[in-house]
Amino acid sequence: MRIEQASKDDLPAVADVFKACVRDMLDRGIDQWDESYPNPEISRQDCADGSLFVARNDQGGVMGCLTMDENQAAEYAEVPWRHEGKVLMLHRLAVHPDYQRQGAARELMAFAEMYGRDRGYDAIRLDAYSGNHRAIPFYPKIGYEKRGEVHFTRREKPYYCFEKSLH
Repeated sequence: MRIEQASKDDLPAVADVFKACVRDMLDRGIDQWDESYPNPEISRQDCADGSLFVARNDQGGVMGCLTMDENQAAEYAEVPWRHEGKVLMLHRLAVHPDYQRQGAARELMAFAEMYGRDRGYDAIRLDAYSGNHRAIPFYPKIGYEKRGEVHFTRREKPYYCFEKSLH
């Protein structure tokens, strides 16, 4: 697997990853994403901003994706974060169901941490939907600490906020 910044040519494959993940999550009773989010416009903007990254299989196909930037939701202001300084935010981590449970998410997260360290970030933050019973235990297993929760109008259940120092 290799991870690299996405190009415009990757956007159809990224859309396919999101569609497959939405179907899989809904089949599992996870109402985190739907047909309106994440959407192609968000991916186009992430790509244009240089913040969208893709994980490729040995044949070059897109297995998954992740967005990394400094954009924190306004709701994060109330979370008791532990780390100050330059913070890298992770958004929309997705691995196509055909590649799940094979370490792709772990590799994407390791890439994000290396990327953050190499660029002088002090910590990584992210949120995960509390109704996603597969994602919630994943982050503590790889060293992320739950720091609080936020609510977004689109969902009934809260999102748990996680943070990890890069030092």
